[in-house]
Amino acid sequence: MRKITSYLSLPVISGSQHKILGTITGVLCEKRLKSVGFFAFSDLYSKDSENMYVAARSLKKINDDSVVLSNLLCIKSQSDVSGKDLIEFPLGAPVYTADGKALGVLSDLYFGDTDKIATAIIVNETPVLVERIASVDAQGVILLPDGKKRVRKQKSKPVIEKPEKDFKVSILSPPENALSLPVKALSNYGFLIGRVATSSVYDRNNVPIVKKGALVTKKVVFDAHRKNRLIALTIATKR
Repeated sequence: MRKITSYLSLPVISGSQHKILGTITGVLCEKRLKSVGFFAFSDLYSKDSENMYVAARSLKKINDDSVVLSNLLCIKSQSDVSGKDLIEFPLGAPVYTADGKALGVLSDLYFGDTDKIATAIIVNETPVLVERIASVDAQGVILLPDGKKRVRKQKSKPVIEKPEKDFKVSILSPPENALSLPVKALSNYGFLIGRVATSSVYDRNNVPIVKKGALVTKKVVFDAHRKNRLIALTIATKR
């Protein structure tokens, strides 16, 4: 197992040219920190020392004092990685419990040497399994309640009946409630329903999602999920 912070500031070396290309400045992870995707490094040979990226799986060798690339073709630009569903590892971001209580700050992440799959984040020197992560955004990291793991949305499969003599095929649609129910929001944030907001929560356009003193309903949770304000809602309904 390795830690993200052990890579920061390490020189990136070309395995074929045997020269230093830059220094690692950050890490791009899956949006809920389940895996490590790319390492960012400042390019010494660009005019503005712009950031370039290398896939974690393309690292040929990792030493205590340097990282060696398998070849130069594995280097990607900002435009190459911008379309991927990744976020920069939020080192130093605040971490909250499901009840909105501040636990501390995100200080590291453990991941596998070969598969680059993350196993745990470090919060104030305490490991927390990545399965406990409910969401990650600019406001910080929020965890699921103790003993609860993230629920994945299952895709509904159409049911095909046995063809009749005329070979017509009947496809049954998924249940109506399966199409309308915001599964992800309610599965992982159902504990918010029934709470009373101690402060108002607004979206980016200053439209209220819930006002102070109002009861949190399924619709409020869904709206907060849709507008990326679940962490704010959790904090605003802290018990």
